[in-house]
Amino acid sequence: MDNKVGRAFVVHHRNKEIHHNCFRLSNHTSVFLAELMAINKALDYVSNNNLTSAKIISDARSVLLALENPNNLEHHITALKNKIFNLTGKIQA
Repeated sequence: MDNKVGRAFVVHHRNKEIHHNCFRLSNHTSVFLAELMAINKALDYVSNNNLTSAKIISDARSVLLALENPNNLEHHITALKNKIFNLTGKIQA
């Protein structure tokens, strides 16, 4: 995004892009938060479109480690964990 901060996700079905979502964020937004927001929006897409199967692929190692850490009680991480938990059983992850 021209050296600016943003978040995005892309939806593929049968190797074809069927949806993408990009959004500009404040320049003060951390990369960590931008990556977390992208995963959050991807989960919203899964939920809002009643998908029964989904793979969310991310190279945001710090976010993935934070999600994996049971001691991380940071608000954004806890909210994302809850969203994932609520989708579990509704989708094949």
